[in-house]
Amino acid sequence: MPKSPIEAEVLFAFVAAEKPDEIFQIGCGVSTAICLMAADFVDYVPQVTCVEPFPSDYLLKMEKERRIRLIRSKAQNLDLTEVENIGSHALFFVDSTHTLGPAGEVTKIILEMLPRLKKETVVH
Repeated sequence: MPKSPIEAEVLFAFVAAEKPDEIFQIGCGVSTAICLMAADFVDYVPQVTCVEPFPSDYLLKMEKERRIRLIRSKAQNLDLTEVENIGSHALFFVDSTHTLGPAGEVTKIILEMLPRLKKETVVH
């Protein structure tokens, strides 16, 4: 989740200006709402995938409305083909507060997911 109004504004501006075909999020909620508001603001529909083991009511509602695809999983348990299938004009957005550890999500994201992304993918 963006920690300040400036972070939220930068995310909104990036999505509105760049219009990524896909937004793939690990850790979702407020940042998901900002991405969807930005897309609505410029009248485009991105493919939004949210990886969240404990989805909020908001995420469940967005899934029901088919605004997002929700993967109820911890990042460290995610099938890596999900990452390999992300297109080249995409935003890979990680909202994690976890620390680096041998079996944790940060280790898997850095060592196994990031190398699988297409080089044009924007990572935050």
